[in-house]
Amino acid sequence: MVFHHARKRTILYEHASVACFRTTKQTSRIKLYCLNWSIESVKRTHRRLRKRTIIILVISASILTAYTIFVISINWTMTASVNLDNLGLSSEPLIAYEMPAGHIDFRIPKSLPRANNSGVRDLRFFDLSTIDLSEQYDELMWSSFSSNTKWSDNLPVGFSPNQIMEIGKNPGLCVRELHARGITGQGVGVAIIDFNLLPGHEQYAERLRVYELYRSINKTAVMHSAVASIAVGKDTGVAPGAVLYYIATMYGTFLPPLQLVNYDNLVACIERVLEINTYLPDNEKIRVVSISKSFSESELGGRALRKVIERANESGVFVITCSPQENFGFQLMGIGRSPLDDPDDILSYTVSILNSGTYIPYNALLVPIDSRTTAGYTGESDYVFYRQGGYSWAAPWLAGMYALCVQVYPDITPELFIKLAFETGDYLNAGKIVNPVRLIERLEDGVF
Repeated sequence: MVFHHARKRTILYEHASVACFRTTKQTSRIKLYCLNWSIESVKRTHRRLRKRTIIILVISASILTAYTIFVISINWTMTASVNLDNLGLSSEPLIAYEMPAGHIDFRIPKSLPRANNSGVRDLRFFDLSTIDLSEQYDELMWSSFSSNTKWSDNLPVGFSPNQIMEIGKNPGLCVRELHARGITGQGVGVAIIDFNLLPGHEQYAERLRVYELYRSINKTAVMHSAVASIAVGKDTGVAPGAVLYYIATMYGTFLPPLQLVNYDNLVACIERVLEINTYLPDNEKIRVVSISKSFSESELGGRALRKVIERANESGVFVITCSPQENFGFQLMGIGRSPLDDPDDILSYTVSILNSGTYIPYNALLVPIDSRTTAGYTGESDYVFYRQGGYSWAAPWLAGMYALCVQVYPDITPELFIKLAFETGDYLNAGKIVNPVRLIERLEDGVF
């Protein structure tokens, strides 16, 4: 019996050992299978990731290539200059490139478009013919529009686009009184460095003498054709008798959504103006340059721009930018009026929409920038009324005023002009609104 039980236990042990061995072997197989599956899974995952990475890289490269082509295309520059040896040989303007007019793309809204943050609506290229505007007087009086704007037959009482447009052509502050006396800036050279110009516009075509392009990227004329009309326009300009020299350029490189500013172009254009002056007799030289752009010395090319402005000043050329404090110690700011108010009445004016809520400092000169009618860029007889202006409108206005002063007193300098402008101006806060009549009278009296 003892033997039998011992034998039975031995058999049980043997069975248990075999079962344990089998279990261990199966476990090893399972572990090996799991290891192999894990390795294969990792490999498959790696292949998928590698495939996805390649796809992402291809897509990214394609997007980057397309973006690069886009940036190159919008920054494709064009330079065209005239032969300066021909300056005195012909009475015809020297135009390096016949810039086409800008394209009009009419929009047909169901209601008046929204106002911007300043409360001004842009109706320049809108077809409003299907909208009842009879109850929209206040909204329309705070709108910019063009001679191309298509109006509804139902306009509010008292709102006349043609009347507002005509009033806005007046440069303001009794400048036309000086024109009536023959003070028009006759023969004074005025250069403008800005975006593309529509050279044939009726406001300044007869005053244009040279039109060049330097690294300009626009394919057509753009809205800054307005600056030429503000400076020398026959009806809209401060100095309708001045001679216009225009160089179209850009202020930097577009890298959407950013514009990378580089003032090397402006430096080259000012140097070109100084070169043009070497071809002109003393009584026909360019005396003032308008650049509708502010800058600071800390920006790329800013120091070189400040230095070339100083060099131009030493050569008898006053370069007016939107930040004259960088070279001449004063700020250039704007004033505005209601569209139907008298542009010649100083009481019509208050701080411009752009400067609304801003206290005008003691070193600020102010000129009209709001409610101005300027040359349009979509046709040679097109116009735009800008309810809200900007500093871009201030620089050419002041340049035109300087041209009037040069006609009256050819030996004037920027320093003397600035001094007299402040002494004869009218206060607005601590700043001074330019008073053209008193300024010219001081120059005529010769009391400085």
